[in-house]
Amino acid sequence: MLRIRCEFNERLPDGGQVALFHEDGRRLDSCAAELGLVDGQRVRLVDVEGDFEVDACLREQPSDPYFRWVADPGRSTRNR
Repeated sequence: MLRIRCEFNERLPDGGQVALFHEDGRRLDSCAAELGLVDGQRVRLVDVEGDFEVDACLREQPSDPYFRWVADPGRSTRNR
């Protein structure tokens, strides 16, 4: 499962996580095509400090100029 770094304090009103980064530090929006991301893909979100992980589902928002990719976390899947 793809691991994505996430700043959990930055989210949309519906709970979607938007501060998403590849493990090399690039914003997810900038490397999504390279990674072959698809709407509905399951990923693992990792807190930027590495304190915990949670499973999530990616949601593509093609019309949003700021947050094309959003992750909807399953809070009950928290690890660590």
